[in-house]
Amino acid sequence: MGNTWKGISEAELQETERKVLSYSGLDYDNIFIENVVVDDFGNYARTIHIGDRSKIKLVMFHGYGASGIIFYKILKPLSEKFHVILVDILGMGASSRPEFTAKDAVEGDQFFVDFIENWRIAMGDLKDFYLAGHSFGGYICGHYASRYPQNIRKLLMLSAVGVPEKPNDFDITKKQFKKGQGPPKWVRGLAGTVWRQKWSPFGVMRKSGSLLGKRIIKGYLGKRMGMLPPEEFDAMLNYMHQIFMKEGSSEYAIFICFHLGMYAINPLEAEERLGNKNLNLPMSFWYGDRDWMDVEPGQKIVENSKYGSKLNFVYVVNDSDHHMYMDNPEEFARQIIYDIEYTEDRLHLLIPHDPQSETQLINNQEEESKQNFDSQTQA
Repeated sequence: MGNTWKGISEAELQETERKVLSYSGLDYDNIFIENVVVDDFGNYARTIHIGDRSKIKLVMFHGYGASGIIFYKILKPLSEKFHVILVDILGMGASSRPEFTAKDAVEGDQFFVDFIENWRIAMGDLKDFYLAGHSFGGYICGHYASRYPQNIRKLLMLSAVGVPEKPNDFDITKKQFKKGQGPPKWVRGLAGTVWRQKWSPFGVMRKSGSLLGKRIIKGYLGKRMGMLPPEEFDAMLNYMHQIFMKEGSSEYAIFICFHLGMYAINPLEAEERLGNKNLNLPMSFWYGDRDWMDVEPGQKIVENSKYGSKLNFVYVVNDSDHHMYMDNPEEFARQIIYDIEYTEDRLHLLIPHDPQSETQLINNQEEESKQNFDSQTQA
């Protein structure tokens, strides 16, 4: 089945997926792809296994609107050390596209937490794994880890969005760019309208049809992946065309989980989440040296966490912006490998989990999250 107007089909999706993975340097016969069912309605998460399954497990979630194979440039070195598992977020990538019905940030966050937990259980009650998330993937992994720390050996936050709390004096209309210039008035007004109306950037592509939609996608990718050789860029373009033109779903979460300006309504640095000093969870943070993400909230969490500098680190990838896996994949992969191996050598420092206290922690987090949302909506 396919969609002629949009120019997409399951066969094309699989073929373009395979083509992108061919640039990873891996033997495709050593890559196993499955659709893991995560609910009673048959919705599934595209899941890709790479590497020896007897090795340490590294589960990786991608950023907003993308898919797991966006990490293709770092898969070879990582899979030589670990069993790498790439997961497409439900509603994105090559995963199912259920209707996204969450009405507020509490429901939106819970949608993703439930998705990851259902996926974990469907994977055979997977435990004691390293959980890594990039950008929006880091946001949902952070929420999951703060609810279910007992399932994870360590959390790796890869330039995660949604960490800092929104400053009291933040005003998107006065936002300054690096050169000191603010956005034009028409852009400020349009941004507010887009956010209120929940106009997804991918919705424009879908309504434009195959030819114009693909041209829009090409311009979008050119700003982020223009450094790729032409054939590799075309492979990524053809793949992104397949996933961007699929039905809209969980991409709409940003409009209820974030304020305009991408400050989370339920920020991860809050004391009821990763900022909790009693949270029994080691974690490390990564940023590019030209990243638009602020390093300070990650540093603050690391410094105040239960494990401090014993197991937690903040890494800055040189010559890189937000997409470290694309800008400097060699250094990025080395840092991830170092962090995991460093942790593995010091497992004796990990404090055993207390199920009773962690259940209470989860209940407290849910209640505080609901109260915070209620107070914000009433303000």
